[in-house]
Amino acid sequence: MAVEKQRAQIKKLDQAALDFRTENEELRSVNDRMTSCNRDLRRKCRAAQTQMHEMIDERAELTAKVSSTTYYKFKKKKYWVNMTVSPHLHSCMTVTGRSRSW
Repeated sequence: MAVEKQRAQIKKLDQAALDFRTENEELRSVNDRMTSCNRDLRRKCRAAQTQMHEMIDERAELTAKVSSTTYYKFKKKKYWVNMTVSPHLHSCMTVTGRSRSW
């Protein structure tokens, strides 16, 4: 009887070890997929950051071009108007000594 009991215990331990190995392999597989996904996401994030920086630089160049002072002459009032555009794209007009925010 003792031998049969020991065989049953060994069988249970073998099954537990097999279950542990199976779960371990599944977790390794999940870990590998997550590592690959993380690598791809980091690459995409770097590409998005690079694109964002390029767009910020382009916006700065365009803002510099637009914010350079240009002069317009009103047809009816014959005033010279100094028109500049702030970095936030709000225009501000100065009419010969008076200032107006539009």
